[in-house]
Amino acid sequence: KQSGFRESLVIYDVTLADDKKYQCRDVRNRSAVDNTKLNVLVRPWIMDVERPEHSVIEGMMTTLSCMADGAKPLPEIRWYHKDIDGNLTEVLGNVSDVIYPNTTGRRVNTLHVNVTRDLYMTSFVCNASVSVFYEQMFIVDMEVSLAPQKPTVV
Repeated sequence: KQSGFRESLVIYDVTLADDKKYQCRDVRNRSAVDNTKLNVLVRPWIMDVERPEHSVIEGMMTTLSCMADGAKPLPEIRWYHKDIDGNLTEVLGNVSDVIYPNTTGRRVNTLHVNVTRDLYMTSFVCNASVSVFYEQMFIVDMEVSLAPQKPTVV
């Protein structure tokens, strides 16, 4: 689009295919080149959490996974433990990434949890965000079956 001495590039309905470098050249001075990189952000097309299907038993290990697929850039995925008072504490999991040829990718944050009595009536929160563009949270309530403690005689 030309307006006076200025050129503009207008892209309608931006898609991932538009994510590239664009050049503007002065037809009178070929050495005058201006480069612009269009960085297209893509919201994940699927986000999910894998959790135990049934209640977990005190003393066992369980695995929680939070996944975002098809995002660009790869999202930040963080786990938090929410105690019975509602306080959040970040818990570190294992992050694995896959980058696809179209520059989107899949990120999974897996948390291995040793089920203790302290997890009774608590939850884990997965927060996934792509830049300031998109954010989603999942809550996994811990259904812990407690092992009986030693009886005491009163």
